[in-house]
Amino acid sequence: MHKFDEVVNTILKLLSNKDWHRIDEIVERTKVSKDKAREAIEFLNKFSFAEVRGEEVRITSLGLKLFEL
Repeated sequence: MHKFDEVVNTILKLLSNKDWHRIDEIVERTKVSKDKAREAIEFLNKFSFAEVRGEEVRITSLGLKLFEL
């Protein structure tokens, strides 16, 4: 079982290359359930740490600042 903050941090790390990533790719590469990944992505999007475009996600400049902390 993954803690929410660990899932968020893992996804931020994956997104830190600034590319668009498919949600399915995020699930596959982070080894978290699709529901947990979507929950974390919704959180990141809600607070402007990530941008969502359909089934794709990328980090924002604010998200990069958070990742670098």
